[in-house]
Amino acid sequence: MAKYRNHAFEVRTDDGKNTTYPANNVKRIQFDARESPAKLVTRTNRAQEGTVAAFENGGFVLVQPSGTRTFPAIFVDQAEFVADRGQSIEVISHG
Repeated sequence: MAKYRNHAFEVRTDDGKNTTYPANNVKRIQFDARESPAKLVTRTNRAQEGTVAAFENGGFVLVQPSGTRTFPAIFVDQAEFVADRGQSIEVISHG
């Protein structure tokens, strides 16, 4: 996983190419919480740092020292994920 911006995930595939998936087509992303520090830039809560556990139900699940919080993707302008290996992504295909 590389980043999230413009309501889409930019993903590096196994062959080294970058692919973009609109967030509304992504059902779930499971992150390795031990290796996935993240910084989310939100419209309502400014920059948030922590360890991203998952993207599910349209929101980022972020583990912070104060507890686990979910930030709806519609309020996240961008997100950077430090780790880009070990995550699995489940895409909803239309057609």
